[in-house]
Amino acid sequence: MAKFEGIIDKYTSDPKKAVSLIIIALAVVLIVYLALKILKGATGGLLNRISNTISSNENIDAVDRRTNNDAGGTWTDQEYEQMADRLYAAMNGPTTDEDAVAAVMKKIKNDSDWARLVAAFGLRDSSWNWFDTPHGLEQWIVEDFSSRDDIEKYINGPLSQGECTTRF
Repeated sequence: MAKFEGIIDKYTSDPKKAVSLIIIALAVVLIVYLALKILKGATGGLLNRISNTISSNENIDAVDRRTNNDAGGTWTDQEYEQMADRLYAAMNGPTTDEDAVAAVMKKIKNDSDWARLVAAFGLRDSSWNWFDTPHGLEQWIVEDFSSRDDIEKYINGPLSQGECTTRF
């Protein structure tokens, strides 16, 4: 312990050395944070999708029972995944591609389609906001479309073209 105290005394007695020590400590903290963020991105997305799949499948089954939709959704699972990926690409980052979001929303014909799209989207991290936690599709929409006019034009308008009852 005395050895450690000597190091602290050595650096804190000189203001330039103290500033250097603080900068080094902050750099180490930043590197550890970024490493954890990268690791979370590499494994967290997969873990989030696995945990979401179970509850999402229960939601899909409930919607299908409520709407008497035995045939399932309009699209294949792969197509829902592609639509979810398009939404993520359109909303992730500093700007939102509203037209791309609206194009996907126009493909949602009923509540079963919506439940399957939400399930395919799962929880996703923002590559733009490092301090944010993963969100589902509904939260992404609420955060990316702040004005009521944009929500009506790009989300609710396209959703209302079919039999989907979801509105924001």
